[in-house]
Amino acid sequence: MAPEHVGLITLGGTIATTKQSAPFPCLDGRALLERAGLSREEVTIEDLRLLRGSRLDMKDLTAVIQAVRRMIADRTIAAVVITTGTATLEELAFLLVVTVPAAKPVVVTGAARLVDDDSWDGARNLCDAFTMTRQPIPDLRGVTIAFGGNLHSPLLARKAVHGSRLIIESPPLGPMGSIDKGAVELRYAPIRLRYRSDQSPIRRGVVIWTVGLADSGDLLALLRQGIDGIVLVGFPGLELGLPEPVLALARELLDREKLVAYASRCGELCSAAVLREEPRLLVSAHLTPTKLRLLIMTAHGRADFRRELQEALKQVDEDVKRLRGE
Repeated sequence: MAPEHVGLITLGGTIATTKQSAPFPCLDGRALLERAGLSREEVTIEDLRLLRGSRLDMKDLTAVIQAVRRMIADRTIAAVVITTGTATLEELAFLLVVTVPAAKPVVVTGAARLVDDDSWDGARNLCDAFTMTRQPIPDLRGVTIAFGGNLHSPLLARKAVHGSRLIIESPPLGPMGSIDKGAVELRYAPIRLRYRSDQSPIRRGVVIWTVGLADSGDLLALLRQGIDGIVLVGFPGLELGLPEPVLALARELLDREKLVAYASRCGELCSAAVLREEPRLLVSAHLTPTKLRLLIMTAHGRADFRRELQEALKQVDEDVKRLRGE
Protein backbone atom coordinates (compact mmCIF):
# COMPACT_ATOMS: atom_id res chain seq x y z
CA MET A 1 0.00 0.00 0.00
CA ALA A 2 1.34 3.46 -0.90
CA PRO A 3 2.34 5.70 2.01
CA GLU A 4 -0.20 8.40 2.84
CA HIS A 5 1.27 10.23 5.80
CA VAL A 6 2.97 13.60 5.49
CA GLY A 7 5.79 14.41 7.86
CA LEU A 8 5.67 17.89 9.40
CA ILE A 9 8.86 19.26 10.95
CA THR A 10 8.46 22.56 12.78
CA LEU A 11 11.34 24.86 13.66
CA GLY A 12 9.54 28.02 14.80
CA GLY A 13 9.86 31.28 12.89
CA THR A 14 7.33 34.02 12.20
CA ILE A 15 4.80 31.47 11.00
CA ALA A 16 4.62 30.21 14.61
CA THR A 17 4.79 33.62 16.33
CA THR A 18 1.90 35.65 17.77
CA LYS A 19 1.86 39.34 18.65
CA GLN A 20 1.97 38.46 22.32
CA SER A 21 4.94 36.09 21.99
CA ALA A 22 6.90 38.18 19.45
CA PRO A 23 9.74 38.03 18.66
CA PHE A 24 9.71 34.45 19.96
CA PRO A 25 7.74 31.60 18.31
CA CYS A 26 5.18 29.82 20.47
CA LEU A 27 3.05 27.50 18.30
CA ASP A 28 3.79 23.82 17.77
CA GLY A 29 2.80 21.70 14.79
CA ARG A 30 -0.66 20.79 16.08
CA ALA A 31 -1.47 24.45 16.68
CA LEU A 32 -0.18 25.45 13.25
CA LEU A 33 -2.34 22.86 11.50
CA GLU A 34 -5.39 23.98 13.49
CA ARG A 35 -4.78 27.66 12.68
CA ALA A 36 -4.39 26.82 8.99
CA GLY A 37 -7.56 24.72 8.95
CA LEU A 38 -5.68 21.51 8.12
CA SER A 39 -6.46 18.08 9.52
CA ARG A 40 -3.96 16.40 11.84
CA GLU A 41 -4.96 12.99 10.50
CA GLU A 42 -2.22 11.23 8.55
CA VAL A 43 0.32 13.86 9.58
CA THR A 44 3.40 12.78 11.55
CA ILE A 45 4.56 15.83 13.52
CA GLU A 46 8.06 16.41 14.83
CA ASP A 47 8.39 19.69 16.74
CA LEU A 48 12.14 19.92 16.42
CA ARG A 49 12.84 23.52 17.47
CA LEU A 50 10.96 26.66 18.51
CA LEU A 51 13.40 29.32 17.35
CA ARG A 52 13.59 32.40 15.19
CA GLY A 53 15.14 31.61 11.83
CA SER A 54 18.15 33.79 12.58
CA ARG A 55 18.90 31.75 15.71
CA LEU A 56 19.36 28.36 14.05
CA ASP A 57 22.94 27.21 14.62
CA MET A 58 24.97 24.33 13.21
CA LYS A 59 23.66 21.86 15.79
CA ASP A 60 20.11 22.82 14.85
CA LEU A 61 20.83 22.46 11.13
CA THR A 62 22.38 19.04 11.68
CA ALA A 63 19.28 17.99 13.64
CA VAL A 64 17.05 19.14 10.75
CA ILE A 65 19.09 17.16 8.21
CA GLN A 66 18.86 14.04 10.37
CA ALA A 67 15.10 14.47 10.91
CA VAL A 68 14.43 14.86 7.18
CA ARG A 69 16.58 11.84 6.36
CA ARG A 70 14.61 9.77 8.92
CA MET A 71 11.29 10.78 7.40
CA ILE A 72 12.48 10.11 3.85
CA ALA A 73 13.58 6.63 4.96
CA ASP A 74 10.21 5.99 6.68
CA ARG A 75 8.05 3.92 4.32
CA THR A 76 4.85 5.25 5.90
CA ILE A 77 5.67 8.86 4.99
CA ALA A 78 5.07 10.08 1.43
CA ALA A 79 6.41 13.63 1.74
CA VAL A 80 7.82 16.14 4.21
CA VAL A 81 6.81 19.73 5.04
CA ILE A 82 9.12 22.01 7.05
CA THR A 83 8.07 25.29 8.67
CA THR A 84 10.81 27.73 9.59
CA GLY A 85 11.72 31.41 9.88
CA THR A 86 12.08 33.54 6.76
CA ALA A 87 15.47 34.89 7.89
CA THR A 88 17.17 31.68 6.75
CA LEU A 89 14.40 29.90 4.83
CA GLU A 90 16.03 29.66 1.40
CA GLU A 91 19.44 28.84 2.90
CA LEU A 92 17.94 25.97 4.92
CA ALA A 93 16.19 24.69 1.80
CA PHE A 94 19.46 24.81 -0.15
CA LEU A 95 21.30 22.95 2.62
CA LEU A 96 18.72 20.18 2.37
CA VAL A 97 19.19 20.04 -1.42
CA VAL A 98 22.85 19.26 -0.79
CA THR A 99 22.45 16.82 2.09
CA VAL A 100 19.23 14.76 1.71
CA PRO A 101 18.21 12.37 -1.09
CA ALA A 102 15.67 13.60 -3.63
CA ALA A 103 13.49 10.53 -3.12
CA LYS A 104 10.33 12.27 -1.88
CA PRO A 105 8.87 15.79 -1.99
CA VAL A 106 10.31 18.04 0.73
CA VAL A 107 8.59 21.44 0.91
CA VAL A 108 9.95 24.32 2.99
CA THR A 109 7.67 27.21 3.95
CA GLY A 110 7.20 30.01 6.46
CA ALA A 111 5.42 33.34 6.80
CA ALA A 112 6.15 37.04 6.61
CA ARG A 113 3.34 38.05 8.99
CA LEU A 114 2.54 37.14 12.58
CA VAL A 115 -0.15 34.54 13.27
CA ASP A 116 -2.77 36.98 14.57
CA ASP A 117 -2.23 39.62 11.90
CA ASP A 118 -5.26 40.12 9.67
CA SER A 119 -2.95 39.52 6.70
CA TRP A 120 -1.29 36.37 8.13
CA ASP A 121 0.12 34.50 5.16
CA GLY A 122 1.11 31.40 7.12
CA ALA A 123 -2.20 29.57 6.55
CA ARG A 124 -1.97 30.01 2.76
CA ASN A 125 1.69 29.02 2.69
CA LEU A 126 1.19 25.93 4.86
CA CYS A 127 -1.84 24.82 2.82
CA ASP A 128 0.17 25.32 -0.37
CA ALA A 129 3.01 23.24 1.05
CA PHE A 130 0.61 20.38 1.80
CA THR A 131 -0.85 20.76 -1.69
CA MET A 132 2.65 20.21 -3.05
CA THR A 133 2.92 16.89 -1.19
CA ARG A 134 -0.14 15.54 -3.01
CA GLN A 135 1.03 16.29 -6.55
CA PRO A 136 1.93 13.21 -8.66
CA ILE A 137 4.60 15.16 -10.54
CA PRO A 138 7.98 13.37 -10.64
CA ASP A 139 9.81 16.70 -11.08
CA LEU A 140 8.60 17.77 -7.64
CA ARG A 141 10.59 15.15 -5.78
CA GLY A 142 13.35 16.73 -3.78
CA VAL A 143 13.37 20.10 -2.02
CA THR A 144 11.20 23.02 -3.10
CA ILE A 145 9.97 26.24 -1.46
CA ALA A 146 6.28 27.19 -1.28
CA PHE A 147 5.76 30.86 -0.43
CA GLY A 148 3.30 33.57 -1.41
CA GLY A 149 1.41 31.38 -3.86
CA ASN A 150 4.58 30.54 -5.75
CA LEU A 151 6.90 27.60 -6.04
CA HIS A 152 10.67 28.20 -6.01
CA SER A 153 13.85 26.26 -6.56
CA PRO A 154 16.14 26.57 -3.51
CA LEU A 155 19.06 27.19 -5.87
CA LEU A 156 17.64 30.48 -7.18
CA ALA A 157 15.35 31.61 -4.34
CA ARG A 158 16.25 34.71 -2.34
CA LYS A 159 14.40 37.17 -0.13
CA ALA A 160 13.39 40.64 -1.26
CA VAL A 161 11.31 43.47 0.20
CA HIS A 162 8.72 45.18 -2.00
CA GLY A 163 7.33 48.15 -0.11
CA SER A 164 6.52 46.68 3.29
CA ARG A 165 6.12 43.13 1.99
CA LEU A 166 8.73 40.44 2.34
CA ILE A 167 8.67 38.08 -0.61
CA ILE A 168 10.69 35.22 -2.09
CA GLU A 169 11.86 35.71 -5.66
CA SER A 170 13.95 33.63 -8.07
CA PRO A 171 16.07 35.76 -10.37
CA PRO A 172 16.67 35.61 -13.26
CA LEU A 173 13.92 33.13 -14.20
CA GLY A 174 11.14 34.01 -11.77
CA PRO A 175 9.13 31.46 -9.76
CA MET A 176 9.29 27.86 -10.91
CA GLY A 177 5.52 27.59 -10.68
CA SER A 178 2.37 28.71 -8.91
CA ILE A 179 -0.08 27.14 -6.48
CA ASP A 180 -3.74 28.15 -6.61
CA LYS A 181 -6.86 26.49 -5.23
CA GLY A 182 -5.17 23.15 -4.70
CA ALA A 183 -3.56 23.01 -8.13
CA VAL A 184 0.11 23.36 -9.06
CA GLU A 185 1.20 24.83 -12.38
CA LEU A 186 4.86 24.46 -13.33
CA ARG A 187 6.49 27.15 -15.48
CA TYR A 188 9.73 25.22 -15.88
CA ALA A 189 11.30 22.03 -14.57
CA PRO A 190 13.26 22.36 -11.32
CA ILE A 191 16.92 23.30 -11.65
CA ARG A 192 18.89 20.54 -9.95
CA LEU A 193 22.27 20.60 -8.29
CA ARG A 194 23.96 17.46 -9.58
CA TYR A 195 25.87 16.98 -6.37
CA ARG A 196 24.97 15.55 -2.99
CA SER A 197 26.90 15.10 0.22
CA ASP A 198 26.19 12.65 3.01
CA GLN A 199 27.89 15.05 5.41
CA SER A 200 26.26 17.47 7.82
CA PRO A 201 28.04 20.86 8.00
CA ILE A 202 31.56 19.84 9.05
CA ARG A 203 33.78 22.65 7.82
CA ARG A 204 32.97 25.38 10.34
CA GLY A 205 35.76 27.75 9.36
CA VAL A 206 34.34 28.96 6.06
CA VAL A 207 34.13 32.74 5.68
CA ILE A 208 32.49 35.12 3.19
CA TRP A 209 34.54 38.10 2.05
CA THR A 210 33.28 40.88 -0.20
CA VAL A 211 36.08 41.97 -2.51
CA GLY A 212 36.19 45.78 -2.54
CA LEU A 213 37.65 48.28 -4.95
CA ALA A 214 41.47 48.40 -4.75
CA ASP A 215 41.35 45.63 -2.13
CA SER A 216 44.86 44.60 -1.13
CA GLY A 217 43.82 41.28 0.36
CA ASP A 218 44.88 42.22 3.90
CA LEU A 219 41.87 40.53 5.48
CA LEU A 220 42.48 37.26 3.67
CA ALA A 221 46.12 37.40 4.72
CA LEU A 222 44.98 37.56 8.35
CA LEU A 223 42.48 34.72 7.92
CA ARG A 224 44.39 32.30 5.74
CA GLN A 225 46.05 30.35 8.56
CA GLY A 226 42.82 29.34 10.27
CA ILE A 227 40.10 28.78 7.67
CA ASP A 228 38.72 25.73 5.92
CA GLY A 229 37.48 27.65 2.91
CA ILE A 230 36.37 31.06 1.68
CA VAL A 231 33.68 32.55 -0.54
CA LEU A 232 34.83 35.63 -2.45
CA VAL A 233 31.96 37.95 -3.38
CA GLY A 234 32.42 40.01 -6.54
CA PHE A 235 30.80 43.27 -7.54
CA PRO A 236 30.22 45.15 -10.83
CA GLY A 237 33.59 46.20 -12.12
CA LEU A 238 35.29 42.82 -11.81
CA GLU A 239 34.68 41.89 -15.46
CA LEU A 240 38.47 41.92 -15.85
CA GLY A 241 38.99 39.59 -12.90
CA LEU A 242 40.00 39.73 -9.25
CA PRO A 243 42.53 42.23 -7.90
CA GLU A 244 45.98 40.66 -8.14
CA PRO A 245 46.68 40.54 -4.35
CA VAL A 246 43.35 38.76 -3.77
CA LEU A 247 44.00 36.33 -6.60
CA ALA A 248 47.49 35.52 -5.30
CA LEU A 249 46.21 34.75 -1.81
CA ALA A 250 43.31 32.68 -3.22
CA ARG A 251 45.84 30.62 -5.18
CA GLU A 252 47.86 30.10 -2.03
CA LEU A 253 44.79 28.66 -0.29
CA LEU A 254 44.04 26.45 -3.29
CA ASP A 255 47.62 25.17 -3.25
CA ARG A 256 46.99 24.16 0.37
CA GLU A 257 43.90 22.15 -0.70
CA LYS A 258 41.42 24.67 0.71
CA LEU A 259 38.12 25.28 -1.06
CA VAL A 260 37.78 28.76 -2.57
CA ALA A 261 34.54 29.86 -4.22
CA TYR A 262 33.53 32.98 -6.10
CA ALA A 263 29.97 34.34 -5.99
CA SER A 264 29.40 36.84 -8.78
CA ARG A 265 27.17 39.82 -8.13
CA CYS A 266 27.40 40.97 -11.75
CA GLY A 267 26.45 37.86 -13.70
CA GLU A 268 28.23 35.58 -16.11
CA LEU A 269 30.81 38.12 -17.32
CA CYS A 270 32.50 38.37 -13.93
CA SER A 271 32.24 34.62 -13.37
CA ALA A 272 33.85 33.79 -16.70
CA ALA A 273 36.68 36.29 -16.17
CA VAL A 274 37.51 34.97 -12.71
CA LEU A 275 37.38 31.35 -13.86
CA ARG A 276 39.78 32.09 -16.70
CA GLU A 277 42.23 33.51 -14.18
CA GLU A 278 42.02 30.51 -11.84
CA PRO A 279 40.27 27.34 -13.10
CA ARG A 280 40.39 25.68 -9.65
CA LEU A 281 37.86 28.12 -8.19
CA LEU A 282 34.27 27.08 -7.49
CA VAL A 283 32.34 29.71 -9.45
CA SER A 284 28.62 30.48 -9.59
CA ALA A 285 26.73 33.32 -11.21
CA HIS A 286 23.45 32.41 -9.49
CA LEU A 287 24.02 30.90 -6.04
CA THR A 288 24.16 33.44 -3.22
CA PRO A 289 27.34 33.69 -1.11
CA THR A 290 25.59 32.04 1.83
CA LYS A 291 24.54 29.05 -0.28
CA LEU A 292 28.08 28.65 -1.61
CA ARG A 293 29.32 28.75 1.98
CA LEU A 294 26.91 25.94 2.93
CA LEU A 295 28.05 23.95 -0.09
CA ILE A 296 31.68 24.18 1.03
CA MET A 297 30.79 23.37 4.63
CA THR A 298 29.12 20.12 3.61
CA ALA A 299 31.59 19.10 0.90
CA HIS A 300 32.61 15.44 1.20
CA GLY A 301 36.19 14.32 0.90
CA ARG A 302 35.88 11.75 -1.88
CA ALA A 303 38.49 11.72 -4.61
CA ASP A 304 38.06 14.44 -7.22
CA PHE A 305 35.23 16.09 -5.28
CA ARG A 306 36.43 19.57 -6.27
CA ARG A 307 35.82 18.73 -9.94
CA GLU A 308 32.45 17.24 -9.02
CA LEU A 309 31.46 20.52 -7.36
CA GLN A 310 32.73 22.55 -10.31
CA GLU A 311 30.71 20.49 -12.78
CA ALA A 312 27.57 20.77 -10.64
CA LEU A 313 27.84 24.58 -10.42
CA LYS A 314 28.57 24.85 -14.15
CA GLN A 315 25.47 22.79 -14.91
CA VAL A 316 23.28 25.10 -12.80
CA ASP A 317 24.49 28.15 -14.76
CA GLU A 318 23.95 26.32 -18.06
CA ASP A 319 20.43 25.27 -17.05
CA VAL A 320 19.55 28.88 -16.24
CA LYS A 321 20.87 30.06 -19.61
CA ARG A 322 18.95 27.32 -21.41
CA LEU A 323 15.69 28.23 -19.68
CA ARG A 324 16.26 31.89 -20.58
CA GLY A 325 16.57 30.85 -24.21
CA GLU A 326 20.22 31.85 -24.53
